[in-house]
Amino acid sequence: MRAMLLCENEIIDVEDLQLSQSALTEEALDFDEQERKINRERILWALKQCNGIKRDAAKMLEMSHTTFYARMKEYGIPTNKL
Repeated sequence: MRAMLLCENEIIDVEDLQLSQSALTEEALDFDEQERKINRERILWALKQCNGIKRDAAKMLEMSHTTFYARMKEYGIPTNKL
């Protein structure tokens, strides 16, 4: 409600919310970290469902096997036999 009162236009903008830039940056970082955790868990789940067969897990997640290996490396998942 406060943002509506402070808003000079019909559309509420970030400035109208009076959020600090650092608060927005921290929130974005939290979102990115959560997204990384979710993606990592999806890969681990797919590997488990496919008995560690990476090509099948990649197919299950609709990724190329090259992308799948890159994501495993990015998320610190061992690419050797699980």
